[in-house]
Amino acid sequence: MRVLIAVGRFHEDERGGAYRIAADCAYELRDRGDDVTLLCEGLAGAPEIEEREGVRLLRYKQASAPTPYERHAKSASAALRWHMQEPPDLIWGHSPFQFLIAADAFPQSQCSYVVHSPLSLEMLSRHDPPQLADRIKSALGKRMERRCLERAQVVQTLSRFTRDTILRLHGGSFENKVVVTPGWADTRVFRPVQDKLEMKRELGWRDDVTNFFTVRRLVLRMGIANLVEAARILADKKLAFHLYIAGTGELQSTLQKQIESQQLTKDITMLGGLSQAQLAKAYAACDAFVIPTHALECFGLIAVEALASGVPVLSTDVGALPETIAPLEPQWIMHADAAAIAHQLERFLRGELPRHTSQELRAYAHAHFGDGARRSFVDVATKITGRNLTAPAR
Repeated sequence: MRVLIAVGRFHEDERGGAYRIAADCAYELRDRGDDVTLLCEGLAGAPEIEEREGVRLLRYKQASAPTPYERHAKSASAALRWHMQEPPDLIWGHSPFQFLIAADAFPQSQCSYVVHSPLSLEMLSRHDPPQLADRIKSALGKRMERRCLERAQVVQTLSRFTRDTILRLHGGSFENKVVVTPGWADTRVFRPVQDKLEMKRELGWRDDVTNFFTVRRLVLRMGIANLVEAARILADKKLAFHLYIAGTGELQSTLQKQIESQQLTKDITMLGGLSQAQLAKAYAACDAFVIPTHALECFGLIAVEALASGVPVLSTDVGALPETIAPLEPQWIMHADAAAIAHQLERFLRGELPRHTSQELRAYAHAHFGDGARRSFVDVATKITGRNLTAPAR
């Protein structure tokens, strides 16, 4: 079967949950014997066409055009015409621009589409309160997202929260084609270590206090400013801890200034971007992983990766996060304001929250968000082509 996966970026070019999911899907299909092409926007210097671990990457650069969609469409359509002589049996969209461009290029192909996060709400979450430009982009994004829903034969969401949000935004007429298919973590990569103290020392982390860790895009809705404020509350109480924050984004310098102005440089370290190997070590080294998100969390891949690493996850009650974490331990869920986050971290420091062994945490992640979840996710998307589920292509 010929499959075209359409996504914003290749995950090794730019880190992101949706990009990682799309790449994993490509490799799963490759393992089933399919001919897989991944269409994405390329970075400067990246080759237009490249074979990567049995998956064909087709990268394009934005062209000169009046609108963002036209800038993508002009180049991506040309790349598809040049490099794909035969239409794919399945177009599997993970990002709206690339999906619609591919669907327009091959109108006879079957289509699946994954809503990783509602586009219109993403635009509104950029500023608080939303600016006029955010509202305009949100309206345009909603129209584009509706086109994606209309074009696809099956629509996947990674959580009930996302499904319910999509149906609320676009109406119940899509209910019969929306399927909840949770995401997964690579439990071979993300796993506990035998000697956590040694891992802390390898990373240069403090080994004399409790280490909290988070990794996020440094944008408003991720709630990192609230986490820094929570750390200030803990520091004022003279509690012993250190917070490590990984990630990059538009708020990086603002957050660093917040840390410095509140005299928290001895309590908080900004790590910047991490490779997957570095991230796996950071998960395994920390004593607790913290998710301070205050808007629009549609699955929580980082929560699953942390659990697979045998680490407790202290998370806000935003979006789909309770779906992922509460069945394991409801007391780890907290409200999203700084005071509530500080209170939860203090309870952890004082030993007042339930604890589970690293083996229990990993077993939960593997059972609900392991290889079986990935295979089921791919099965749902490919079922519309008539292929037997989980059966390798011939």
